[in-house]
Amino acid sequence: MGSGRGLVEFAVLAFRRARWTYGAAIDPGRGNAYEDSAVEALVPCLERPVTSVGVEHRHALKVVTGAAGRSRFSDLIDSIVLALAFPLGYGPELGQGRKGLRPKKRTMLTPKPHVDGGEDYGIVAVSSRHSVRLAGEYMQLIERAPGRDFVVRTVAQKEANGLPLMSGDIVIAGRETRDRFPAARTYPLHFRKTYYPARLHGDPQREFERQNEAAAILGLPEPIGHTPDQFRTCFLPGTPYSRLSPLDVEPDASKVRRAEELPLVSAAGLFRFLEEAFDSLVALHAGGLVHGDPELHNFIVCSSPLETIPIDFESAMKRDTENAELWETTRRRDTDPILREALVLECRLGRQPGAMRDLAEARMDSLFTDPDSIRRAIDQRGTLPA
Repeated sequence: MGSGRGLVEFAVLAFRRARWTYGAAIDPGRGNAYEDSAVEALVPCLERPVTSVGVEHRHALKVVTGAAGRSRFSDLIDSIVLALAFPLGYGPELGQGRKGLRPKKRTMLTPKPHVDGGEDYGIVAVSSRHSVRLAGEYMQLIERAPGRDFVVRTVAQKEANGLPLMSGDIVIAGRETRDRFPAARTYPLHFRKTYYPARLHGDPQREFERQNEAAAILGLPEPIGHTPDQFRTCFLPGTPYSRLSPLDVEPDASKVRRAEELPLVSAAGLFRFLEEAFDSLVALHAGGLVHGDPELHNFIVCSSPLETIPIDFESAMKRDTENAELWETTRRRDTDPILREALVLECRLGRQPGAMRDLAEARMDSLFTDPDSIRRAIDQRGTLPA
């Protein structure tokens, strides 16, 4: 991470693989790549520049380019990359530009306008500890609710034979939504996932309940609300772990080569993120909940506060409502992606102490097609002292 703290025009939407149909507003071929985005996170300076692509119209959301991680459409939240926001209440003083930041208290529904490079914007809370900045022309919709939800941006859509199946939108809640869901009054700018009749889908009420339970166990931001065909939640200002890691390659020998090429600081940072993700899953299990879909794109890394947060509880299961054998099998499988990644990182770091590493070592043979290649690479890095 860079040593300074300042405003970075960071991207909001991560491109995934081409299996998704993105909203028509995204046009990578257009030339207005440097125009301000409608929603931007407040972020510390990073060591690498962000490359954005063109967008259809002024004030649309920017997109991140780079290697895409493994992705499914089980949940759209992981595609919202409002990377690395400052906590609510921290923002730039008017006139300081990008250099000075200090605490400044604000209420969410009366955000103070700012001007940056001739463009005005406001600071809006999106969870109990995260905020983003929103282009000035949208602030009146935050302060005075429109009749219906206003779609700031369609993040992604899934279709089959021309029929919509599911969509994910960043919305500003309308009057009806704010009246129905108290949390939407606190966080009117939030994420809405909509299922259409053509798709057989999970129960938004179940997803809402499971995320509430996970929030109680882990102290996560709570979901906002649900209807029979919609699920609403706070979106998290962070980056999916899968987009930070270069290790999602095959075969196992390629994983080893990628790991060995990592700078020490990168490998160490990724390992610490995994430890926090592992601890979260262990805490969920102790609380009687399994995640059910613990792929690495379902862990969001935020920088302020620095944390790794699990998302997407659509497949989560409660111990006291499920078959005991099924729950235990799912619990065991919950940690496999994290354990696999941890062992590959040890090909660069060497053996590490701790519960995550011990469990990974015990399961190594079941986690890889060629576990001996992983074991040899780790052995070459040396062993822990007795």
